[in-house]
Amino acid sequence: MAADGRARVAVDEAELWAARAFSCLVEPTVGDRVLLAQVEGETYVLAVLDRLLPGTATLSAPGVERLTVSAPHLGLAAGETLALVAARDVTIDSRTVAIRAHAFSLVGRLVTLVADHLRSTARRREVVADQIAVQAQSRVALVRDTDVLEAGTVMQSVAGITSTTAATAVLVAKEDVRFDGKRVTVG
Repeated sequence: MAADGRARVAVDEAELWAARAFSCLVEPTVGDRVLLAQVEGETYVLAVLDRLLPGTATLSAPGVERLTVSAPHLGLAAGETLALVAARDVTIDSRTVAIRAHAFSLVGRLVTLVADHLRSTARRREVVADQIAVQAQSRVALVRDTDVLEAGTVMQSVAGITSTTAATAVLVAKEDVRFDGKRVTVG
């Protein structure tokens, strides 16, 4: 008749309060048919036998803060939707993790990725950001076809040597081309 920590159950014409047994993992709800046991004057709901309105069920262990399901191989299967929801933290700790999906979205205010080796392979990659900062000890970019840079302003500051090698190099400016140095050699 009511379920909130302790369940108010109807037995024939009588009504009584029953606590959920520790082994009753399905949380009873209003309208359920339950199996009861009386031990030393206490009434316990041992199991939910039937549900008046099937469609949802919640599994929990009464009176515990941590629940562990253990098996050599464990699977969660959902015909349509699987949701992992935590008020604070979700931790996945494994030797390897594989996620296979037709579409994958990762949304967060802060994403941190730490790895010894990071490899990303894509047919097409797009990055959209207000700011991008890259810091590296050394960087190599290999582009087999065309590399296009379109920017409002390009500024480079090189502490050592800048070297450009090409079969043909074209420098076009609408107004000025300036070279400034102690020595300028052309040819």
